[in-house]
Amino acid sequence: MRRERARRKEPWFQTAYSVLDVPCEWDDRWRSGFGENADLHVPTPNEFIATDFSILSNRDPESAVLLDLMLYVLDYNLKEITYAADVAQLSFSHSTHEHGVTLQLGGFSHKLPLLFEAVRDHLAELVVDPSVFELIQVL
Repeated sequence: MRRERARRKEPWFQTAYSVLDVPCEWDDRWRSGFGENADLHVPTPNEFIATDFSILSNRDPESAVLLDLMLYVLDYNLKEITYAADVAQLSFSHSTHEHGVTLQLGGFSHKLPLLFEAVRDHLAELVVDPSVFELIQVL
């Protein structure tokens, strides 16, 4: 098949293109089939693709307050660790949003895993001392 110069341009980005007839031998080949090819297959279903597109309302007020309280306790329990991390130019912060919590760590990557492990461990085994809870309730 000979190459022709693109003679048309699409209107949005001015990309040049041509319109050519499909050669008869290509059409015959496509209609007759290609036989099986193990390299061509449909991928397995992706279980992470959303199927429910309904809009959910914001979390209920009780859950929001409990989440905020949990994060206040976490901050209190991590105070010594985050102070030392801050002195070493590492940072830890969190924010709440409609779908949960975002944890953000920053600084020199050499010691970030150590800070992450401390945050993870404190979250996994969150201890709420009653006196800490009394302090946090007034915030």
